[in-house]
Amino acid sequence: MASDRLAELALLDPQRVKHRLLLDIILANRQSAARSKEWKIRYSGELVREVHTLQNEATTLSAQVTMLQAILRGTSDLTNENKHLKMRLQALKQQAELKDGKAIFYWAALYKIIEIMLFGEKLAALNEHCGKN
Repeated sequence: MASDRLAELALLDPQRVKHRLLLDIILANRQSAARSKEWKIRYSGELVREVHTLQNEATTLSAQVTMLQAILRGTSDLTNENKHLKMRLQALKQQAELKDGKAIFYWAALYKIIEIMLFGEKLAALNEHCGKN
């Protein structure tokens, strides 16, 4: 019905129809611009919220990185201390082996001394026995 009226009006007053169409186009453009502006405001708000969320996440991750770096430094310190303790343990084992070796040498030497003393006593007894005969 509206198109019939527009067609009739176009025949009677073409300028008025052009003017009306132009006004309709201008109104549609203004409405589109208003919708675009609303969308832009909403989208900007979403971006601001996303930026805040990402900043908070970056702060949290930065704190975690700092904590992990501290743990890593602590782990490195523990690794170095562990290496030092292993070297110390090895040195103590070597000292113990030397002491054991010295102890074995000491007991072997003592055994030899006792053997010599016993041999000396036997020799003295044998000399006495031979000298009496």
